[in-house]
Amino acid sequence: MYAKRFVIVVSALVLFLAPQVLAHRLVENDGTHVDAASALAVVEPGVSQLILHEVSENNQEVWLTFGGTAGDSVYLQLGVPVIENLSGYLPAVALVGPGLPSATVPFDLPNGTGALTFESSSSEVEFFSEPFTGTESWIYVEEDVTLPSTGTYYIVGYHPEDAAGKLWVAFGREEQFGISDILAYPKTLRTVRSFHEVSDEPLGIIPRLFLIVAAITRLFAFVF
Repeated sequence: MYAKRFVIVVSALVLFLAPQVLAHRLVENDGTHVDAASALAVVEPGVSQLILHEVSENNQEVWLTFGGTAGDSVYLQLGVPVIENLSGYLPAVALVGPGLPSATVPFDLPNGTGALTFESSSSEVEFFSEPFTGTESWIYVEEDVTLPSTGTYYIVGYHPEDAAGKLWVAFGREEQFGISDILAYPKTLRTVRSFHEVSDEPLGIIPRLFLIVAAITRLFAFVF
């Protein structure tokens, strides 16, 4: 009985605090979303979400797709993990869809679409420390775009010169965090810290707290 009450109280506390420390919900990237035809369909594009991408010769872009309505606002962020050899890495993000202007991009656009492109600028970089995973990033792009038409849209993360490196793309402003996110947290933590190459560094208080709650919540779900 006491264990059950403890889990409920601690989980409620974590659910209350999580939106304040968690920037985005992680979207898994298996490396196959390389063009419009294979774009990953985004569920609830207004919810704050993040996808990690490693740019390579065979995996240059990452594509996401969603259905948009004219007048909707789309929030985009583009960042690079704080890793020494990526200090001069300047990727880009594009919003592709109907009603957008023509653009020159290093990839094929679907018929009937245009694009808005946002490239990184070293003079406008913002340093970001994310306590939920104990990782750090350089944020190069932060934009709100109003959709001009109703239809299918795409978000594309890439490097203008196809240079190898790492980038992440975030979208959506609405922060949601539930029990399923707590249960998935250990995997999310490993994935994000590995991408940022800090797996061997000690964890802070917040990640340790979430790991404990995730373990207790999983045990509670199994027992009860």
